[in-house]
Amino acid sequence: MVLSVLFSSRLALMAGTPADRSPTYAEQVSRILQEHCVACHQPAGVGPFSLTNYPEAKAFAREIRLATQSRKEPPWFALPGYGEFRNQRQLTVEEIKTLGAWFDAGSPMGNQKDLPQEHKQSMWAYGPPDAILAVTEPYTVAASVGEDIRCFVMPTNLPGPKAIRAMDVRPGDPSVVYHVRAFADVTGLARRLDVQDRKSGFDCSLNMGSLFTQRLLGEWEAGMTFPPLTDGIGRYLPKGADVVLEIHYHQTYKTTSDRTKVALYFQPHVQQYVKTAAIVNRTIRVPAGRAGYRATAEWVSTGDIVAIGVSPHMHRLGTAMRIKASLPGGQMRDLVWVNRYDFRWQTSYMFKEPIPLAKGTIIRVEAFYDNSEQNLNLSPHHPLHESRWGNNLKDEMLAAFVEYVDLKSPRNVPAQQ
Repeated sequence: MVLSVLFSSRLALMAGTPADRSPTYAEQVSRILQEHCVACHQPAGVGPFSLTNYPEAKAFAREIRLATQSRKEPPWFALPGYGEFRNQRQLTVEEIKTLGAWFDAGSPMGNQKDLPQEHKQSMWAYGPPDAILAVTEPYTVAASVGEDIRCFVMPTNLPGPKAIRAMDVRPGDPSVVYHVRAFADVTGLARRLDVQDRKSGFDCSLNMGSLFTQRLLGEWEAGMTFPPLTDGIGRYLPKGADVVLEIHYHQTYKTTSDRTKVALYFQPHVQQYVKTAAIVNRTIRVPAGRAGYRATAEWVSTGDIVAIGVSPHMHRLGTAMRIKASLPGGQMRDLVWVNRYDFRWQTSYMFKEPIPLAKGTIIRVEAFYDNSEQNLNLSPHHPLHESRWGNNLKDEMLAAFVEYVDLKSPRNVPAQQ
């Protein structure tokens, strides 16, 4: 009897406890991939390969380990410890270790009974929308190795002004659409630019000024969820305004067609509208051949506000941006530190909790640029030259957009940025 117990114990030790066993696809890896990866890495998705099942994941197990250990995937560019965000998409240290250990163990399948239930994505992220708008004519996305930024004008024809609490996007071809912003345009400028262009929509890269002349309604990014605004807060959509979609198309080696749709969700009882502070430096001059060039900008709050998010914006030379709030009492607070800025991913960072900023708070922006041959965003066929502020993608920008609510102005209709 004693020998039998000892033998059984020895077998248990040889097999290992659950904590000692190598992770399997069925029990651990599939859940990590389902939560963080398959939104992009699926058939016809924007990711370069699919990770929706075991054979696919096993085939790319080495790439999964390398990309996650280097923090290259999932795409997230803010440095940990310098702000907390509602739309954060980062793997935990334990999840990264699990994926590495799974590859080291030979990428075992495990027991199929441990697989999670198949995740069925609904048509729209936040349920039935209040309004659905669509690009009028399909746009032909040509095979290319560079950025293609296209704007499309969509009349709203709504009976009155609306407050937008959320937005969702359904790309016509998800394999090429990776970032979308929606603006409200009451100037008619977007319509005129649309008429002048023979193709569907017009080329946004020639004039990125919409960031400063139109009201932001929302944005969408492949694989990321932007949570709806809290009750009582909305982004203002004026009566008669056009919705302008700014779509960033992923470089592709195939010619395809896209006709993107956008869903709008209204805030039924709005108490305050979101405002935007554009913190800019229009005097920047990035010298040719210079890496690590630093430039700054700042903005002073003229009243008590609550910040809800921040969006760094630079062009191809931008490498990093740190945004801090200097409070009247002398305290410094980091809002975000994007230490790996990538123009191809125009990520906005929505604060996990709204941040109160008292009157007199100074928001300081510190931006860094690389105008040297080491910058792979620059064409090797063109000589380096000094880069200045400009709306064209070939120019440069230093801008940070802080979205906030003015505590002293309930139901205020925000002026143009």
